[in-house]
Amino acid sequence: MGEPAAATKALIEKVTELSRAAGKVVVEQENFQLLGDFLDIVKRVAVELQNGEEDQTSVLVLKELVESLIRPVESAQKLISFCTNKSRIYLLLHCRQVAKQLEDVTQSMGRSLSQIPVSSVVMGDDNGGDGNRKGSIGSLAQDMEHSLYPVKDNEARLCQTLERENEGILSDTAVQTGILMDIARTVGIEDLSQDPTAFKSELELLRRDVEESQDAEDLRMMNVIGKMFEIWLQSNAQPSLSDDAHTHVHPSHKRLEPLYDTFICPLTKQLMQDPVTLESGQTYERSAIKRWFQECLDSGRPTVCPITGEQVHTTSLKPSLALRNTIDEWTGRNEQARVDIAGQLINAADSSKEDVLFALNDLQALCRKNKFNKYRIRSTGLIPLIENRLKNGAENGVEVRCTALATLRLLVEDDDDNKVMDFPFSDFL
Repeated sequence: MGEPAAATKALIEKVTELSRAAGKVVVEQENFQLLGDFLDIVKRVAVELQNGEEDQTSVLVLKELVESLIRPVESAQKLISFCTNKSRIYLLLHCRQVAKQLEDVTQSMGRSLSQIPVSSVVMGDDNGGDGNRKGSIGSLAQDMEHSLYPVKDNEARLCQTLERENEGILSDTAVQTGILMDIARTVGIEDLSQDPTAFKSELELLRRDVEESQDAEDLRMMNVIGKMFEIWLQSNAQPSLSDDAHTHVHPSHKRLEPLYDTFICPLTKQLMQDPVTLESGQTYERSAIKRWFQECLDSGRPTVCPITGEQVHTTSLKPSLALRNTIDEWTGRNEQARVDIAGQLINAADSSKEDVLFALNDLQALCRKNKFNKYRIRSTGLIPLIENRLKNGAENGVEVRCTALATLRLLVEDDDDNKVMDFPFSDFL
């Protein structure tokens, strides 16, 4: 076997191997499948040349083709290896560069094929006959020379959004969560809430890749995504009922009705006040989903449901009245139960100082939340009990007296009927 024939055989084997490998790349699958199709074309031309007449012209053409294809084939091998070994998030962040390299490799192979004299190759048609030589090799080479590898709109816009982080675009928790869900879906994790461990594993792989690259922009992107994920994990582990959620830590509050997952907005991880349902069937807090839609518009992407990724064709929001009423009823029952528990703790002779302080602080939180809670507390008859804790200064200590006084002030600040009491406030100022 002569040198050109041996080189051609090696080229055919290499291209065959790369074509199979391209089909196994788990990211940008459509683009790598296209690369595999083009590699099959190169293989087909090389086989036709190898099986053609062994005249001096054919041998020369074969040698030139092999030499001109060495560099782009090696580049294709490196690119396939790169995309096989890098993490999915890393490849997402570099999706535009990968697409450009795919174009460069394919166009280079196309230029090599276009240099083959038409008379040197007879391309068989699909029926096994001899096809039009000029039409076959010329059109194949031209297709490759003008090949384009599109980046999916969602991937490109995700990258653009992350690049805008220095403009404060990710300062909103709802937007952060929407972007995280988008990233998770793009790398194959359909439901971030159900599989946060898989996302954490992808972040670890990203960290490895960034450490290898030592690129400043890669490091910044990794820190942005990592910080968003940490914030999301914290909010996901402890959904917030409201601004007074910190008061719900007393053992007595085990008697409260549990918080149901359907009451929590997937974006804010807070109890929904104004739930709305999208055409995708998912429900969100109105203000949070509006901010997410605005981010979609600002970044030029279609408005999509953050959880499902489905495009939402209308941004008109349908109030979920049944859910809102259910949440309001649940909230009312629990707030009344908190008032009752606070009264028991304040009134009990064996309550510790910590119990009394907890009860008073919880009552203050309820008062600040809405005026109706003040009515609940007054109608339950807690004002005399709080007065008693205030009057018995030596027994309760200064901290309890001050907290009791602050609680009374909140309770009576907008109620003329209760502002006149049988003790002077000035004695405790």
